[in-house]
Amino acid sequence: MGSDSADGSSLSPVRTLSAAAALAENGDMIEIFDSAEMPEYFSNPYKALTITGGILDFTALTSFAAQSDLTFKNINLITNANQKLYANGYPLTMDIGVTMSNRIYLYGGRAGGKAASTDLTIKSGSYEYIFGGNGKGDITCDTSVRFEGGYIQESIYGGNESGFLTGNTQIIMSGGRTEAIFGGSLSSSMRGNTFISITGGEVTRRIFGGCYNDFGPNIITGSWMSKHFVDGTTNISVGSTANIATSTALEDLDKGIYGGSRCGSSKNSISEVNTIITLDNCYGKFAGALSPVTSVNPARQHCDYLIKSAAGGIIYATETAGRVKVVPNDGYSASVNGGTPFTGGGISILTGESTVTYSINI
Repeated sequence: MGSDSADGSSLSPVRTLSAAAALAENGDMIEIFDSAEMPEYFSNPYKALTITGGILDFTALTSFAAQSDLTFKNINLITNANQKLYANGYPLTMDIGVTMSNRIYLYGGRAGGKAASTDLTIKSGSYEYIFGGNGKGDITCDTSVRFEGGYIQESIYGGNESGFLTGNTQIIMSGGRTEAIFGGSLSSSMRGNTFISITGGEVTRRIFGGCYNDFGPNIITGSWMSKHFVDGTTNISVGSTANIATSTALEDLDKGIYGGSRCGSSKNSISEVNTIITLDNCYGKFAGALSPVTSVNPARQHCDYLIKSAAGGIIYATETAGRVKVVPNDGYSASVNGGTPFTGGGISILTGESTVTYSINI
């Protein structure tokens, strides 16, 4: 349908996506009337484009790497099983109404190489894994994943699949469903700080502020097969409307919320400092799933700081170990461990458990 010599209007459509991208201006929307194939090299850098409508076929590609800011919206993506899509460091949004024929791997970074920063926003679709960083290779950049909807079969990682990451990672979850979240990387350590904020959606099994480490070959005779860690702070904040550790599967022995990297009864490095913040009086809801400040149970890793906040304000983690920013709601003051009320700002938390309460200003 259409001709690549046409002007690309609704009455005179072009035939290929490449021709549509060549005609499009920055910020334009490309609408697929029926179906189209995704070319290996699509778009022109410096053009932010939205692709919507119809069917977009990726199956001729081994993987796809974006060349500009891209948004997919209200579209059916025909994908190979476990196909890899790389945002290449450009902002990439899977907006509402995106469906996929098979679950994919989605990366904010590249297959390998440099990226200044990454920015993924997920509102729909189905995925095997999502990585804020690269597929492989060392990289220096900050990463960002916003998960607002959709389904992830396995995990979200703020860092790389493999390769050392230097920089901060951020995962903000307000909707959707995933089995697990890791603030760090899958197959390597990282240097920087990780920030996970969960205010909605469902995490069926586990959350770790740091990196993944495998245990094998089985739970009876196995041992830890790696010692990855975060050289910096790991920070997890959970709100009362989140649903966490909901799975009832018998094999989910390590389900819960863990401040740092997945490991045994002691940390892989003392340079990793872990903080968990529970907001809006939700400590009681998640108490059974939280890693405590001190533990002798290898399944409950040590956490340096546990902050239990009442309703009446918000607490933000910072890049400094043991320091958070408390912001009371308008007309309220905050108090830490029953101390003198204050109207907000950065505060230092002593190692261990702390309680933040709020009162109405008189």
